[in-house]
Amino acid sequence: MQSTIQTLPGSTREVSVIIPSDAFLAFEDKAIENVNARIEIPGFRKGKATKEALLKHIGDMALLEEMAELALSDAYPKLMAEHKLDAIGRPEIRITKIARGNPLEFTFKTAVVPEMTLPDYKKIAKEEMSKELKTAVTDEDVEKTILEVRQMRAHQELHKDGDEHNHDHGDALDEKNLPAFDDTFVKSLGKFESVEDFKVKIRENIALEKMREATDKRRVAMLDALIADTKTEVPDILVHAEQEKMFGRMSYEIEKAGLKMDEYLTHLKKTKEELFETWKDEAYKQATLELVVDKIAGLENLRPTDIEVTTQAEEVTKAYPGSDLERAKVYVEHMLTNQKVLAFLEAQQ
Repeated sequence: MQSTIQTLPGSTREVSVIIPSDAFLAFEDKAIENVNARIEIPGFRKGKATKEALLKHIGDMALLEEMAELALSDAYPKLMAEHKLDAIGRPEIRITKIARGNPLEFTFKTAVVPEMTLPDYKKIAKEEMSKELKTAVTDEDVEKTILEVRQMRAHQELHKDGDEHNHDHGDALDEKNLPAFDDTFVKSLGKFESVEDFKVKIRENIALEKMREATDKRRVAMLDALIADTKTEVPDILVHAEQEKMFGRMSYEIEKAGLKMDEYLTHLKKTKEELFETWKDEAYKQATLELVVDKIAGLENLRPTDIEVTTQAEEVTKAYPGSDLERAKVYVEHMLTNQKVLAFLEAQQ
């Protein structure tokens, strides 16, 4: 097997490969076995068709393509090791020459883990985590929530007959027309003893929500600071993968609302490609964060154990019957790694 490697922008490598004809031909028997196992040919039991019958049924090119798949699967890890490539994402493979009696020629393009210079991430984390969280609850916060609860109850009364389309409420939601805020009212909302009891619990809930929001904001600020001071070259394939994730999440939400993504894009007057372009900066930022987290996980030995990954992946497959265990392991390993790194950074106080 002969191969040459070329360095491309965006932390990408392109490898051109030639597999000699005899080495390529060595995959024929396995290819015949694989194809035989997938199709049924009249006159033969499944998996027992002769080579001649198989070729007549599917054609020689289909068999060569199956051979090529096997050859590529065999060659890829060897080429990774030979060229010392720490690949990330899926490679783009293109067969450039395939014919019986000839060498198999192909190229593959893959992103590789880029060189990265991290800032003093412990110092950055400590600086951000030492900042005071603003979680004080004011009387105005409480009164605003009480007003919203009263308006919600009034809104429910207006639509109690099932008319969800009439939103012409006039002055019905004005303060003077809202239900009285008294002990009877708060008891109708749940397990509240009195107006004062309701206010105490509302204040506690607001405090919890403010703490959550402030904690999330501080975490984002810490990660933004890490990204801003990191020097690296993010592979385009990772940015595109993040764009695909964003598109997938949007598609899910749109379809859950009973719409079709194609129709929604038409409404926006945008193509998928144009949408991807608007997300490019955010996708780049997210891809950078993934690299930073992975790097810190390696430096600080924060990766989950095989037992942790397998245990949680099995729980995922139980919760979602039919899901693939190996894919669940990949998802769980990524999730646990992120959790461990965030916990490590947030402990730098």
